[in-house]
Amino acid sequence: WWQHWIDYVNQDQPNNTGDGSSLLEHFNSAGSSASKRPSGIDNSDLVNDATAEDPGAGPEIVDTLLEGRDYILLPQEVWNQLHSWYGGGPTLARKVISSGLSQTELAVEVYPLRLQLLVMPRGECSTIRISKKETIGELHRRACSIFYLNLEQICIWDYYGHRKHALMNDMDRTLDDANIQMDQDILVEVLDNVNGTNCKSSIQDNGFAEKKASSVLVEPSKSSLSIAGGWSASKGTSRNHSSEISTSPNLASARDSDNTLGSSGVTTRGASVGLTGLLNLGNTCFMNSAIQCLVHTPEFARYFREDYRREINWQNPLGMV
Repeated sequence: WWQHWIDYVNQDQPNNTGDGSSLLEHFNSAGSSASKRPSGIDNSDLVNDATAEDPGAGPEIVDTLLEGRDYILLPQEVWNQLHSWYGGGPTLARKVISSGLSQTELAVEVYPLRLQLLVMPRGECSTIRISKKETIGELHRRACSIFYLNLEQICIWDYYGHRKHALMNDMDRTLDDANIQMDQDILVEVLDNVNGTNCKSSIQDNGFAEKKASSVLVEPSKSSLSIAGGWSASKGTSRNHSSEISTSPNLASARDSDNTLGSSGVTTRGASVGLTGLLNLGNTCFMNSAIQCLVHTPEFARYFREDYRREINWQNPLGMV
């Protein structure tokens, strides 16, 4: 439709065609469909045929659309004017959000987060669309509205991979800051009482998991990963895209967790459960992953914990400290 409209408004409309023919003769000779006024706006090919589970989010658009090929983005005023002239639709409104490391770049959020809300122990579920810049508090309100619950009745968990990763109780934190991902599960736990004491009841003091009918927890990692005396990352059965970061003054010991040094040489423990520490810092994620591969290599870890300075080439400026 958009290309048809562009062709329509960009037609040459000279008073004289240069060869003495009239304007009417010029258009009659063109005779193309592009000279006709477009009919109503038709966005139906952008929308999924299936009825969306979240009526408040508007029509569900196809997941594989590309800007410039399948759709274009228009300011609200331009859309309103075109709609007043031609009618049609449906209207597919999207939010402009801040992005980038400094959060100063603006971008249109074409595909808001799609989250699967699982209510336990009631066993209900619902899929919603919500902006990644919305707060956890707004997620609580949406869940309560959908399942007819009160805010005091629930606690919400990051349930990525059907495992409880973090209790989402910081109401002012955004979903983006909480590392919530597209198409992941969110656990809405209905409490037995209203004082919130059951939110952490399935986590024992020693950090081990207690398996219940309504939840599955995992044992936290017994070791932490530290990068060159800077950040330390640790998360039990961590997701493959995030980690919890804390400051650490020293390199974490690898002897007690990842490997042991015996009289017969270096022996390595079997693969531990999903410890990761990748953090996207713009263009440094590749370097980050390489460094973490090195610190997980027992020989490298031991080398840098011991006296590596004696092997520095002091005559080469590239080898100077």
